[in-house]
Amino acid sequence: MTNTEAFYRLHRFNESFDRNLKVTFGALEGLRTGTFPVANGRTDLPIGQEPWRKATSLTDPRSDGENAIRLTATMGIVRVTAALEDFLETLEADYDRTAFTREAGNAPKISIEAELQLLKIPSVAARVGIAPSPLAYLMPFHRYFTLARNCIVHRNGRATHEFEEFAASPELRDCHSGWITKRGGPMPALPNIIAGAEIDWLPRHTILCLAVYYAAAKYLNDQMVILMGSKGLTYMAAHYVIFDADTVATRHHRRVEVAIKTVLHNRYRYGEFDNNQLIAALRAMGKWQSCSSAFAARFGNEVRGKPR
Repeated sequence: MTNTEAFYRLHRFNESFDRNLKVTFGALEGLRTGTFPVANGRTDLPIGQEPWRKATSLTDPRSDGENAIRLTATMGIVRVTAALEDFLETLEADYDRTAFTREAGNAPKISIEAELQLLKIPSVAARVGIAPSPLAYLMPFHRYFTLARNCIVHRNGRATHEFEEFAASPELRDCHSGWITKRGGPMPALPNIIAGAEIDWLPRHTILCLAVYYAAAKYLNDQMVILMGSKGLTYMAAHYVIFDADTVATRHHRRVEVAIKTVLHNRYRYGEFDNNQLIAALRAMGKWQSCSSAFAARFGNEVRGKPR
C-alpha cells in the first residue's frame, strides 16, 4: 500500500500509542490488583527522577488505580483526536502543495450535507475532492468521539445534553452493533452518558476511537494516492526531503535524486521510479533545479549533473 506522509505519521502513531496505552494500563492494573508491595498498610510508588519531595504513598491502591485508569483513557481520547487532526491537516496541505502537478479544472467538486460539515473527516474529504460517502458507516462513531473530545476539553469531562441525546440515538446504536472488530470479538459496551456527569471512560474506548479513525484514514490515504498520482507523490517526497521544517533523514545521501527515491520507496512504499526517471519527472514539473539547489544548500552535498 502506498502511503502519503499524513498516513505514515498516523500509522506510526497507531503502533506506538496502542503499545504505550497497554503498558500504562498494565502498570496501573498491577497497582489496582496489589502487585506492588505493601508496607504498614501503604503502597509507596517510586518517583524516579521527578523533583517530588517524597514517594507517592497510597492507602487504597485499588481505588487510586481505577481512577488513574479512567484518567488515562480520558486523556487518550484527546490524544487520538489530535492525531486525527494532524493527519487531516497534513493530508490537505500536501494536496494543496501538489496542486500544480494536476491539470487545472480537473479537481472534483464534492458537496456534503450541512450536518457532515460539522465533522472534520467529511469536511476535509470534500475539500480535497474525495467522496466521503464510503465512510458513512463510521460517521456516527465520528460524531460520538467528536462530542466526547469536546466534553473532555471544554467541560472537564462532563457530558453535555447533546452528547447524552446522541449517545442514546438509534443511529449510534446501529453503528455500534454493526461494527466488526479486528479480531471478530465483541464490541465493548459504551459508557453511560448523563448530562452534567463525568464520563466513565475506559482504555477499550480509547482503542475503539483509534480504530475508527484509522479506518477512515486508510480510505482517505488510498484515495489521496490516486488523486496525487506519480507526480504529486514525487513532489510530496521532495518537499519532505528538502523543504519541510522537519525534513526526513537524508544526510547519508550524496545526491538529491537518491534521497528522494529512498523516501519514496521506504517511507511511502512507492517504487515506480528509478533515479533517472525521478530526475526526468522533476524536470518535467520545472522543479529539478530548485530541488537540487535547495538540497545542496541545506545539506552541503554535491548533486549529480547540472540543473537545467
